[in-house]
Parts: sequence; C-alpha cells; structure tokens
Amino acid sequence: MLHYHIADKQGEKQMFANTISENTRIYILRNSRLLERQMYSVLFEKAPVEMVIKAIAAYQNADGGFGNGIEPDLLTPVSTGIGMETAFYYLDMLTNKKHCTDQVNPLLQRAREWVEHSITENGIIPIIPDDVRSYPHQVWWLNSDETRILSLAGYLAKFNMPLRQRAKRIVARFADTLAIPDVLTEYNYPLFVYAVNETSFSRWDQVLDVLQQKLTEHIYEPRESYFLLTRYWYHFIDMMPEELVERQIERYVDSIEADGGMPNPYPELPWWRPIVTLDFLLILNRLELLDRLE
Repeated sequence: MLHYHIADKQGEKQMFANTISENTRIYILRNSRLLERQMYSVLFEKAPVEMVIKAIAAYQNADGGFGNGIEPDLLTPVSTGIGMETAFYYLDMLTNKKHCTDQVNPLLQRAREWVEHSITENGIIPIIPDDVRSYPHQVWWLNSDETRILSLAGYLAKFNMPLRQRAKRIVARFADTLAIPDVLTEYNYPLFVYAVNETSFSRWDQVLDVLQQKLTEHIYEPRESYFLLTRYWYHFIDMMPEELVERQIERYVDSIEADGGMPNPYPELPWWRPIVTLDFLLILNRLELLDRLE
C-alpha cells in the first residue's frame, strides 16, 4: 500500500490518513499500456529498471526521435516534438533510480541529435500535417506546436545533455521573441521549463520571477481542479507555496474513485484515465513526496 506525506511548516513529515489503495495498483496494471505498467512495476515494485527503459526505447525511431504513439493522441510512427517530450517525461521519472544512467544516456544522445537536426532556423520543430493525417490523431495535433522546442531544450539541459552551440543559439533567439505568459494555463509551460533549466537564457530570472508571482497568486484563485501537479508543471514544485502543494495533493487523493482510478480530465479520451492515475504517483515519487511502505 502506498502512503504519501508532505513536510509541514516546522519541517516535520505529516502523514495524511488517506492511502492509495491496492485498487489503484490493480487499476493501473489492468488498464494501462505496457509502458505505464512497466513504469509502475519498476518504481513501486522493484522490477529491474531495464524493463521500462526497453519499453521507452521501443518508441524511438532510427532517426533518434520518438513517435509510434508514445503520445496516445498522435499515432503517427514518425518522430514528433510531443513524442520526444513524452519520452523525456518518463525518463525524468527514473532520475531517482540508481545505476540507470549508462542505459539512458544512449537514448538521450540520439534524441539530442534528432532535435538538433529537426530544428529550423526560426527555432521550431514543425509538425508535418500529412504525417499526422495519415494515422489516428486528435485534431489539435494539426495546430502549430511552436513552443515545444523550449520544453525539449529545457529537459536536455536538465539531463546534463544540453543542445550544442548552433541549436542552443537558435533556441535562445526564438525564446527571446516570446512574451512571458501573464496567465498560467495547462499548456503554456514550455517557456518556464526552458527558463528553469537553461540558465544561459538571457531572461531566465525575469521569466522565473513572473512564474513565482503567478504561482503565489494561484493559491488564492477558487477552482474545482488543479493542473500544476501534472506532467506539464511538476518542474516547478519547489517554487509553489506549500499550501498550494498540500491542497493539490489532498484534492487528488480525495478524488480517487472506487475502482482505484482518477477522474479522467478528458472523458472523451478514455485511454488517458490510467495514464493520469499513474502520473499522480510518478510525480509524487519523483519529487520525494511519496512514501512506499514495505
């Protein structure tokens, strides 16, 4: 059984009464793809880390990019920016696992080659509409995805494998053209991911000052749901007011349904329900907010 805790204001660990039950484990293992089942087994059941690295590598193409449906709303086999970001997210969840660097670095080196090869002089990685239309997809993946390069560059810097000079200059020039978002929305995180990880970015301190202010304001906004404790915003947990973190965790745990799954934020896309259920556990574990009790 999984219990979670967070530190209280005195630095003591406060164990909440809520538990994430065996039902959640069963729900994830029964309803998830192989990739998510392997993530759960490796991080919570002491399965060999090689299992999940092989599962992630199965989505990597010969060009070094990731596709083949690793982003479940975009089933094109060709490499895409969102495919790459999804792989980076799962690899980041393994950071707390010891002795996996030698296995992960070859994937990252090939991934960096793809990013550097795919970036345009304007600083973006374009989506090719014909590639998208040829396979099952959600319609929003026909839209522009221009800022994706910023989260990819941020992840690579976080992995200590930053873009090399030409690509780094192109991305920095593109980032400098962007306005800092004045409202936090679920998907406008890429500039912040770039700023928090790529300290060579000339405006990193200005961008993060705005983010800090917005996170502080966020706690006072009435809302039915939160998007900050997600695969998009977990990078900034250390910048979030403690009360905001507590409130999100309590809301998530209280929302677990009888079968062990989380409510699906995309009810018309049922494959996301086991993914978001696992995401909650992965992020708490990655941020050392989750205790696994033997």
